[in-house]
Amino acid sequence: MAETVTKGFAYRFLRDIAQDLSRKDLKFPTFIDASLSVRMALTKKDLSTGELARVVSSEPLLCARVVALANSAALNPSGREVSDVKNAVMLVGQNAVRTLSVTLAMGQISHAKELEPFKQQARELWEHCLEVAALAFVIGKRRGLANPDEALFAGLVHDLGHFYLLWRATQFSELVAQPDELRAIVHDWHTGIGSALLQSLDLPESVSRACDEHELAPALLPPGSLSELISLSNRCAASRANVTPPDVIADDEWSSGTLDEATTRAILDEASKEVEALIAVLKG
Repeated sequence: MAETVTKGFAYRFLRDIAQDLSRKDLKFPTFIDASLSVRMALTKKDLSTGELARVVSSEPLLCARVVALANSAALNPSGREVSDVKNAVMLVGQNAVRTLSVTLAMGQISHAKELEPFKQQARELWEHCLEVAALAFVIGKRRGLANPDEALFAGLVHDLGHFYLLWRATQFSELVAQPDELRAIVHDWHTGIGSALLQSLDLPESVSRACDEHELAPALLPPGSLSELISLSNRCAASRANVTPPDVIADDEWSSGTLDEATTRAILDEASKEVEALIAVLKG
């Protein structure tokens, strides 16, 4: 990291992150258009539970907060773990979900200007999260890997640490002025920070672990695990977007203990329309 960034910066940056993680009411912007869409959608009084779950799923931090609420002792005294948005909305109830959604959306909108330097990056990141979620759901459903609804939720929140670090960076002018240094920080820290954010919300351990491990090669992860599925879906999304040319991705980056490269590519070819349709639904 460059000298201008490291001098006194690391301490302040980590101090602020630690203070944030000690609270359970985090409000930081992800992608402002998604927050605005949530706010508009919630003006409708006759949303079904399924429609409300879809609205909640369009915004990564919001769906994390709703699932966290569903796992709280106040609303879930039995302690039965909830790890997907649909069941969380049913357990919490429409009124509580609407209240939380409006409060969080308004807080995010108030912070939106802070993320303006990274608006395009935030849009691309949001679209990537929706794609990973759709891929994880479809691959999981077709191959019996993990719980498809849990995989959808984990895909939506897997890069939450990336959004958070972009927002935090806007409060440090030295980082905004050095995009290469910021890119390196986000790459190195986003998985651990994202996992810590999810743990601070007391979300299921399998989801926070998948967030922490999603940049690892699928072959390094336990076969059939949520982490393996999210890692594989993350690589599939990068390939579909030509972030990394498919012919450069090594076989061990695609293959896993559950699926080999050929099977994965075949699933993607067969399910491409299903994936696109699910992404469209999530976008609203």
